[in-house]
Amino acid sequence: MNIEAVLMDWTSQLAAAGVESPRLEAEIFYAEAAKVRRGSWMPDAEADPAVTAQVMEWLPRRLKREPLQYILGTAPFRDLDLFVTPDVLIPRPETELLVDWVLKHLPQGGRFLDVGTGSGCIPLSVAYERPDAEVTAVDISPAALAVAKKNAEKYHLPVTFLESDLLSNVTGSYDVISANLPYVTDEEYAALEPELFFEPRLALTAPEKGMALVLRLVKEAPARLAPGGRIIWEVGDWQAPGLAEVLRTAGYADVTILQDYCKVQRFVAAGISQQQT
Repeated sequence: MNIEAVLMDWTSQLAAAGVESPRLEAEIFYAEAAKVRRGSWMPDAEADPAVTAQVMEWLPRRLKREPLQYILGTAPFRDLDLFVTPDVLIPRPETELLVDWVLKHLPQGGRFLDVGTGSGCIPLSVAYERPDAEVTAVDISPAALAVAKKNAEKYHLPVTFLESDLLSNVTGSYDVISANLPYVTDEEYAALEPELFFEPRLALTAPEKGMALVLRLVKEAPARLAPGGRIIWEVGDWQAPGLAEVLRTAGYADVTILQDYCKVQRFVAAGISQQQT
């Protein structure tokens, strides 16, 4: 069979399984197996038997809706290509906007802390783009930290990793803190796309309408923010206004709700005054 016929067959199978972008994923599979750039082949060229054999090992997993990134073992994020396993969430494009915010507010030579780091996508991007910064990342999951450390080693980035339940093992103060913590409710979880059930539920759901860990960090963060420091959370759309009100009541300053690419209220940022401790 030529490459186009093979791609059409895989596309048909992926579409029947409900995959959102079946042709794109068929091409990604072929490119990854062939170790070439996607679309660099001649459609009427004969398909490489070794390539098709590799894809036929991957395809049944994707037909069961296992995420493409777990099958291939990598996920792109900003300028990095990160290792991912089912021990960590797959980095989302909207989280790149959180990194933009961190880079904007982190002073030269500043100290940055990422809470609930998962694959390490946030702190590693900051360390990669701001080598002047001192970057620390924490997670409660040893398995997630192992993935994050592997990614740091891949790019030779000097990020400090700590196993910690939020800030329980964190010392010192930071100019900027970010947190992409679990915020999905149990009710929302039951209605998620099939791919999400392959991701670690520990990193997705939380009690108290998804806000338990977020609200804990609201209380813990001032002790670890330097005077004038800032913090940002990634949350669900409907949660953002409530979190903003909690922050104002708790004495945070400059509370701001920020939108993602789809105009969803995705982030809540706040500051701490020079006098506040």
